[in-house]
Amino acid sequence: MKGFVTSPKAARALDFLRRAGPAPFAALLVALKLKPKELAKALRHLRGAGYAFPARYQGKEFWCLDGARPSGEQEALAWFAARLEEAGGRCEGAKALFPKGQVLPVRASEGQVRVGEYCCALADLKEKPLRECLKRS
Repeated sequence: MKGFVTSPKAARALDFLRRAGPAPFAALLVALKLKPKELAKALRHLRGAGYAFPARYQGKEFWCLDGARPSGEQEALAWFAARLEEAGGRCEGAKALFPKGQVLPVRASEGQVRVGEYCCALADLKEKPLRECLKRS
């Protein structure tokens, strides 16, 4: 049986993980705009309540919801979702909802995320805001 989530920061982390899927700690920091200690506390809260857990995939740690596992391109998708949240948009499964109302399909392959007619590299998403990462493909 799962426990209660009483922390607003933990609830935000849970909401992001439900929408974006498994995500690395650094991507969660960007998406939620929390300090590392605040995020660590929120994730401990979720883990203690039975909602989230850390999992290793290809040598990287991801935070996952119960029943979810990271897949091959999940790191790129998680970073894209984090940068989109940072820019004021939202990622809902395989769709990106941009701040100005555009809705575009999202798919990842080989360390790149394709969003409609745009493309983002994972290396750029880790370092730069979304606006600087998007390039026409």
